[in-house]
Amino acid sequence: MNYSSEEIKKLVEIAKLEDVISKFISLKKNGNKYLALCPFHKENTPSFYVSPDIGIYKCFGCGETGDVIDFLQKHKFFSFPDAVEFIADIYGIKLKKVSHEKKVIDNTSKEIYDAINCAKDFFQSELSNSKNLEAKNYLLNRGISSEEIEKFEIGYSPNQKDILVKVLEKNFTTDTLKKTGLFIEKSNSIYERFRGRVVFPIHDAVGKVIAFGGRILSDDKNFAKYINSPESTFFEKRKNLYGIFQAKREIRKNNKCFLLEGYTDVIAMSASGLKNSVASMGTSLTLEQIKIIKRYTKNICMIFDGDTAGIKSSLKNLTPLLEEGFYPKIVPMPVGKDPHNLFISNGKNFLKDYIKKNEIDFVIFKTKFLLSEIQDDIFMKTEAIKDLSSDLSLIKDEIYKNVLAKKCSEIFDVSINLFLKKKIIKKKIIKKKTENISQEKKKKILDNSILNLEKEFFRFLFNKKHENQKLILSCKNNLEDYAFSCEENEKIWKIILDLSNNNLHITINNFYEHHFSDDKTSNLISDLFLEKKLLSKNWTHQENFEEDEICDEKDILVIIYKMKLAVLEKLKSEIIKNLTSSDDLSKNLAIYENLLEREKFLLEKLEKMPV
Repeated sequence: MNYSSEEIKKLVEIAKLEDVISKFISLKKNGNKYLALCPFHKENTPSFYVSPDIGIYKCFGCGETGDVIDFLQKHKFFSFPDAVEFIADIYGIKLKKVSHEKKVIDNTSKEIYDAINCAKDFFQSELSNSKNLEAKNYLLNRGISSEEIEKFEIGYSPNQKDILVKVLEKNFTTDTLKKTGLFIEKSNSIYERFRGRVVFPIHDAVGKVIAFGGRILSDDKNFAKYINSPESTFFEKRKNLYGIFQAKREIRKNNKCFLLEGYTDVIAMSASGLKNSVASMGTSLTLEQIKIIKRYTKNICMIFDGDTAGIKSSLKNLTPLLEEGFYPKIVPMPVGKDPHNLFISNGKNFLKDYIKKNEIDFVIFKTKFLLSEIQDDIFMKTEAIKDLSSDLSLIKDEIYKNVLAKKCSEIFDVSINLFLKKKIIKKKIIKKKTENISQEKKKKILDNSILNLEKEFFRFLFNKKHENQKLILSCKNNLEDYAFSCEENEKIWKIILDLSNNNLHITINNFYEHHFSDDKTSNLISDLFLEKKLLSKNWTHQENFEEDEICDEKDILVIIYKMKLAVLEKLKSEIIKNLTSSDDLSKNLAIYENLLEREKFLLEKLEKMPV
């Protein structure tokens, strides 16, 4: 094959089955399908059906069936590459050929995907097993029917040690299993990540299972309610949407996409007849996710928490949606409720009616919300009008823009002209927001480089002997979204976690006794133990760094917050630098504002601690 699996996947997503088949035979519309005389055998009465909703064709006379590429291979005897190129030509898409090295990577990826798919089949079979009625009843009691279980391929991972390993190791190597994200590696052994959990497969847009989400059956607070497969080269949350494979045909058919937060919300919407629904899986809506939806429609309706925090969080999505040419709408949920809650408590008809009655244009919603927040403050009203004017300037559809501008002017009771100004240069806004954060305070907490702060973090842990696991767990929770600045530091952190998981103290002896590392990392470890530097102003003995010193958990959190703030400062500098050379100011502003919010959050936490 001369093309990457990623390019072929995108091509198949874009291709419409009826477009390709109609190049060769005459199709007649028949409800939501197309009907024709079968091209694979002689017949007088049409029995060849094309189903755009599910992307397959089937002849009920001879039994031939397949997808768009199958049709070209079987009917026109195209090779696989020729079929791919033919489809690309129809849609004017240029394909890039891949090197031999890329082909090797593709083959490796196929093994990983095959292992993941086998695990999915195993989870499904276990959910049907009479021994696991608790899991099946858990789903049914939460309004998830057998039909939805089958549609979303939901399964169950039994709470039994090594059961999945034994199933998969018959056909796959341990190295392949480690790369699937299904297992946690400890002390040269692997353990099932999703043991004792209901499992939700996450598909890409062409139906390939790329990851899983798992939910415990109880509400035991000692365990995370939901966990996901770790991010990898083949699964990145920001580039995927839960339910997109099941929903894409319905999104095209209805020319509309409902965007939600979680798995069960999507399933509840589907059960209510709103099958054109997907979820961002708890992440903020990303540009990559927006572009996925854009393949199928430019009409999006976001459903989010109805409290003030939820509203403000959702407003951040307006700018990128308008920039990508969307016609966005939103539905705020009742405070403390989500679609799945409403579905369980009130039924599918209630949820569907609620969505229909409360849907509102995103720009109009933002206008009303801003007005409710500013009350009679003239300055805030002025800033709100500027903000909305900037949003409207992103809209390319002049009719849509003018309709919204008229409505906004009526809500604010001002001239429509105020909302039809040209794009406001947003560097001034960035400058103003930046001034709200104390420069003196930032200088105080960012006086060390990221690398030195990470070294300080490690020095602390290597000499911490008391309440080891509790401390490491706290660090792990606070560093979930943190990437260390170099490969050596990343290795050291993984070793620390491994030692903690085995109830071993974080000492240099345990490090060298239980782990092998490269020379560069070993030298760094030695340097960290030998350096007698002050860890923080909270240490009692500032001149002598002793192995048995005891520190409060707050000390390590201070260091972690400083690490994160230093990274944010670096990212902000990069954004400011790029503003002079980038035409996409709105996108950069949105990123910058997000960094500022994260910075403010960390500063507030840091202020409550002794620094």
